[in-house]
Amino acid sequence: METEALEEKKETLSFLLDENYCVLITKNFEELFLFWRFSKYKISSFERGEYSPDLTVKIIGENGKSIMELSSKWDRRGIYLKLPCEDISCLAEIYCKKDGKEEKICSSQYVKVPSFCEEPSLGSREYRL
Repeated sequence: METEALEEKKETLSFLLDENYCVLITKNFEELFLFWRFSKYKISSFERGEYSPDLTVKIIGENGKSIMELSSKWDRRGIYLKLPCEDISCLAEIYCKKDGKEEKICSSQYVKVPSFCEEPSLGSREYRL
């Protein structure tokens, strides 16, 4: 009985230590929104100064090549990204530095960024005042 309870606690602790994630959302053909959430353990590591307060956000294309990189503060929790290209599929990866070495915290799923021509609202908006 005690062994089962201990195993449950280990699973719960493991989940809490590994709940870092980020989500990439397409806003339109040139802009994305990325938000992230870190585990309590990772947040406390940032607060204790174990990690640099600056994150590196990398947008990676289907071919595995970096499309763009930018930096953000870890506690910002989200950023808008203006893409230099359209009609692509990409994902986001978030990295932080610890002891001078880069560590990947999380990555998003791939999203499809539409082309300008596929944007349904362009040219057909009606403004009713």
